[in-house]
Amino acid sequence: MPDHLHVIVSGRTDESDCKAFIKAAKQYSSYYWKQRHGYRLWERYGHDRVIRTDWELAMTSGYLVANPVRERLVAHPRDYPFLGSSKYTVDELLEWCEYSEAMLLG
Repeated sequence: MPDHLHVIVSGRTDESDCKAFIKAAKQYSSYYWKQRHGYRLWERYGHDRVIRTDWELAMTSGYLVANPVRERLVAHPRDYPFLGSSKYTVDELLEWCEYSEAMLLG
């Protein structure tokens, strides 16, 4: 969406600290954004969540992929230019979300 960010991050080891990562990413990006543009990037209070189960991951991923369609920005998630992953192709994301939705709905 034009005015906010949705992102799913995953630790690579059991010692990974996603909350520390999110805090550092926000701090780093906020500093450089304000230096360049002169105003704050992030609101004071955000909505960070921890995903603990495969079900939560499937539901969250499906929500994120469908969000641009729900907001009437595009007709199909594939048309949204900011949909992507450093790990999966867009086709893999869409396939996984469709499969997860089918499995959840039984």
